[in-house]
Amino acid sequence: MNKIAIFIVSLAGLGFLKPMPGTYASLATFLVAYPLAGYFNLTTAALIFLLLLLVSHRAIKTAILNEVNQDPAWIVIDEVLGVMLIVVLIPWSITAWLAAFILFRLFDAFKIWPVNIFDKIKTPFGVIADDLTAGAMTVIIIKLLAWANIF
Repeated sequence: MNKIAIFIVSLAGLGFLKPMPGTYASLATFLVAYPLAGYFNLTTAALIFLLLLLVSHRAIKTAILNEVNQDPAWIVIDEVLGVMLIVVLIPWSITAWLAAFILFRLFDAFKIWPVNIFDKIKTPFGVIADDLTAGAMTVIIIKLLAWANIF
């Protein structure tokens, strides 16, 4: 296994923390993103997201090359991508972000439909797609709540 790829996909080893490495990675991403969110416009954030998506796909492919489990729990870069999708698209408020964190973790951990469809795809695409789906579902709900003046 490539140590650089493992470093990237485990978010510098955060993915090896037990229990719930995906929750730790999600929380870390929200905490890092919150103070930075106001500094990036949508175009810049989208470019950073796309770059991270490409790097992540390649790193996951390299990291799981000889793994029996093609979606090990220590791969948490997919949670980072799901959270990035959320923070770029939802209102910048603590309450919206807290609700988004909870929703995202529920969708991702319990593989609520349609997340479970992508979770069955044991490829780098599938590893990433289930979290992006959980992120998209979270964005839709937070946007609806914001539209209803909840946030």
